[in-house]
Amino acid sequence: MIQSLSSKLQASHPLAPELLRFMGPVLLTSMLQAISGAINNAYLGRLVGPTGLAAAAIIAPVQGLLFLLLAAFAMGAAVLVGRASGADDDDQVTRIGGTALAITALLCGAVGVPAYFAMPWFVQLLDVPPEMFDEAVRYGRFCLPGFFATAFFMIMSIMVRATGDSTFMLRCLVVFCVVLAVATPAFIVGGLGVPGLGAAGAAMGSFVAMAASLAALLFMLRIEQHPLRWGRVKKHSGMDPRLLWEMLRLGGAVAVFSLSAVAADTLVLRLVNAHGIESTAAWGLAVQVAMWVQFPAMASGAAASVFAAKAFGAGDLERLREVTRTATVLCVAIGVVMCGGVSLFATAILAALTEDAAVRAIGVELVYVLVWGKVCMALAGIRSATMRATGVVFWPMVIYVAGDLLVLVPLATLLDAPLGVVGIGAAVTLSHAVAFSLQALYFNMADVARGPRPVLAKATAAGSILSRSATSPSQR
Repeated sequence: MIQSLSSKLQASHPLAPELLRFMGPVLLTSMLQAISGAINNAYLGRLVGPTGLAAAAIIAPVQGLLFLLLAAFAMGAAVLVGRASGADDDDQVTRIGGTALAITALLCGAVGVPAYFAMPWFVQLLDVPPEMFDEAVRYGRFCLPGFFATAFFMIMSIMVRATGDSTFMLRCLVVFCVVLAVATPAFIVGGLGVPGLGAAGAAMGSFVAMAASLAALLFMLRIEQHPLRWGRVKKHSGMDPRLLWEMLRLGGAVAVFSLSAVAADTLVLRLVNAHGIESTAAWGLAVQVAMWVQFPAMASGAAASVFAAKAFGAGDLERLREVTRTATVLCVAIGVVMCGGVSLFATAILAALTEDAAVRAIGVELVYVLVWGKVCMALAGIRSATMRATGVVFWPMVIYVAGDLLVLVPLATLLDAPLGVVGIGAAVTLSHAVAFSLQALYFNMADVARGPRPVLAKATAAGSILSRSATSPSQR
């Protein structure tokens, strides 16, 4: 499919083949991530039952909060790495990596430890059924070791991808899935010398698999003498104030959006939980299955961000615009195909993940509704990623927050009464459509009504921070 798209689009979009070559490994990486989630859910559904699936769905917003906060700073670091890579400045890439890892270590301690003690409060906040409370708290706490390993893997792999190589993360995810498939059932039911932990065993299996992936990534970076290899980055593991500020500025807007998204998801999950344990389990499975349609979002958005940052670092603003146009076309083409495929096989996929007929029936209806919202999310993500690569983050952040708090939550509440859980899913899809429309409006009106895009003019000023940071100490 990728080769066919490349030949058709190359004439009108010269960047299409280059973007597709980058997107291929990213797309496969996203598929492996979804497969790993499906492996965990399948083991939970088969070995533990609806209780285990519901516990995982309940803790998902907590995990989302922790990982999205880290991903926000990782994206800020990736933009700086992409710009430095576009300018062929390997020393600056290493300095950015050292600062980013120092921030990651601080965040792990500042967020992970309080999360352990706050887990009962958060689970209670979700209005979880009493029979699920202890299991959900235990599962959530066992997720924290995996949080630390995932944090370092996330920041390293995203920065490596920002240099233009999207294969490192793919190779590491292969290791992750292989280890996960063996470790998870062992920790759930007991075996291979480890005790059975029930639903919490899925979290411990993820931790062991992620630790193996991180070790594989560090080994490959060392073998290939990458600018972000550990032996080089640890020499710059302090915090460069200018790099830190720009990383926080770029990532902070993403963090604000992430917090609003988690807040909205939490409120939506409360509405879902009110429909019973079957609806909660079905919601978790449907969201996992719909992630397959989000692959174009991850692939096209990641490609747009990396190529836009490298173009901006090289001072080629026309290429930057072409990146946005080409990524949008590819996202629509691949996204529609993925929507059709996932919808067509939704019943079979849900049947493989759970034996509970009620959960399957609700889950299939939710999949039909949620998948189309993922395409809208992808398209909005391309525009916000391009603007973030140039340093413009405020208005894209405002649009996302408004979509979550002013559209999603009220609409979900409104549609819950007449349509139930499916109405809540429809509200999620409609909110993504609104966010995309507003992002496109801001992006396009700025270009059409005012000539040269204002976001690019603002980005030029913001990019000077990177240039000053790239200056060697002897030049300052």
